[in-house]
Amino acid sequence: MEVFPFPVWYKTIVLLASASAERTRITEAPVGVHLAYDETSAEFHCAATGDDSTPVSIGWYRLGSRGAIANRTGRVNVTVSLDGTVLAFDVAANDTDGWAMLAGSYRCVASNDYSSDTANFSVVVDLPPTPLLPGTTPRGQRRHRSY
Repeated sequence: MEVFPFPVWYKTIVLLASASAERTRITEAPVGVHLAYDETSAEFHCAATGDDSTPVSIGWYRLGSRGAIANRTGRVNVTVSLDGTVLAFDVAANDTDGWAMLAGSYRCVASNDYSSDTANFSVVVDLPPTPLLPGTTPRGQRRHRSY
């Protein structure tokens, strides 16, 4: 005789419930951006649908970092909307170091009790041109003096 930890009818109900659940699906994925160093803000949107019986939650992650992104103020302001669908960055104008801190790869994760979906995007920042030092050319070669 085979012994089950749960009654057979319980396993059947669980399998039927999970088979009929609608998979979580991102319907509006965040789009990567290429920003100039003098920009002051960037905003990303992520929306998803899923099974009506459990709510879909959205989290934002920076790839290579631990934990979800949370609201932060300071040199760089990071805001996640209350419903989680918007991630916003605010940086002072011409703060190249602030944007350099935010440049990288990110992920939006939408999940519920049944499934999850992800969308990756990148934040690329064009830094200002480096001023040339006297006596150098754009390639870093020294100029020859002509006498």
